[in-house]
Amino acid sequence: MILLKNCTAVLTEPGRIERNADILIREGRVEIGETDKTDEVVDCSGKIVIPGLVNSHTHAAMTLLRGIEDDLPLEPWLREKIWPAEARLKEEDVYAGTLLACLEMLKNGVTCFADMYFFGEAVKRAAEESGIRCVFFQAVLDAETPDSKTPEQALKNLSRLKESELFVPGIGPHSVYACSQEILEAVSDLSSEGYPVHIHVSETEKEVHDSVRLHGARPVEVLKNTGLLGPRTSVAHAVHLSEREIRMLAESGATAVNCPVSNLKLSAGVSPVPEMRESGIPVALGTDSAASNNSLNMFTEMKFASLVQRLRGRILPTKEVLNSAFGSKAIWRTGRITTGSPADIAIIDADSLGLQPLRSLESCLVFSFSGPVWGTVVNGELVVENGRHRNLDEEVVIKKAVRASARLSEL
Repeated sequence: MILLKNCTAVLTEPGRIERNADILIREGRVEIGETDKTDEVVDCSGKIVIPGLVNSHTHAAMTLLRGIEDDLPLEPWLREKIWPAEARLKEEDVYAGTLLACLEMLKNGVTCFADMYFFGEAVKRAAEESGIRCVFFQAVLDAETPDSKTPEQALKNLSRLKESELFVPGIGPHSVYACSQEILEAVSDLSSEGYPVHIHVSETEKEVHDSVRLHGARPVEVLKNTGLLGPRTSVAHAVHLSEREIRMLAESGATAVNCPVSNLKLSAGVSPVPEMRESGIPVALGTDSAASNNSLNMFTEMKFASLVQRLRGRILPTKEVLNSAFGSKAIWRTGRITTGSPADIAIIDADSLGLQPLRSLESCLVFSFSGPVWGTVVNGELVVENGRHRNLDEEVVIKKAVRASARLSEL
């Protein structure tokens, strides 16, 4: 058990703040305002406590490719730079890159991330060693990948991944342009066993045109036709959507994941988040990879999520932006600190420069604070304390990732 004592302020949920509160954590769950004998007392005087952030779309091990190419749009960026580099990946590279990503995210208040990538066992090892939650989506493409010669083998890899307290396996068909209709239908059949599904959708205009040419339908229509739309499905990017596709997503209960920084960097466009929210679609927030962002900082992502909508003449309420950073039911949701909720928590020093003056906590979290956090609690465990990971040797993590990145660059 842990007692977070004398918290200066607790954002129990967007729009609600408790002052001078104690938070008792027992068996990975939160209890507000109750004290008991505990294994550990953490003095949170001068600290602000918020729900943990959820990075709802990333490819964590691509920290190894940070800065590989900054000036290409999506398709040439993928085909000329990313996919050739990824073809050289080994399992230990993915472990090293994911561990670095986990460290970066934890030190910035992220308690769970959705990862679409390869070598799930390596990702699981990195997540569990670092103490962060991970919903891992086994990447499936209609081509050979670093861990699979065929899409059928990729789906078999999924069956070997076992769920744990911190790790949930799912299926990640890359996109309608990288997966045949037969593969999408096979994924749909497998998802009926309870696996969540995560897929890139309508990231660029070219993707939409190619989908119509190849499948005779737009990307969201393809997903509906193959049975892939549903409450356990999350679609990343969702930039170029028709009104009909927005209605389809809303009717299906699927979640959209907004990735504003990556979309801007790759010249993809701006997702119609206000229109999706008005239609009832849950919208989560993700950074995408450290190769296309190039950061995994969700505080920065929140600021961009708000500002890019203003280019479209739309205002996305600050509370909505903050709420999107707490995840979704399709992946993992925090969003509240109340009795019985999972103890996934970020602790921020109230004296942080980005919070001064603290006129509005929610405004500061979205527009001015950029991390790092003082502490991070995941599943009831204090993983980061006073800005340092309690179990990982941070210097060793960085050196391993740098070595792996250098090897990829040499080949």
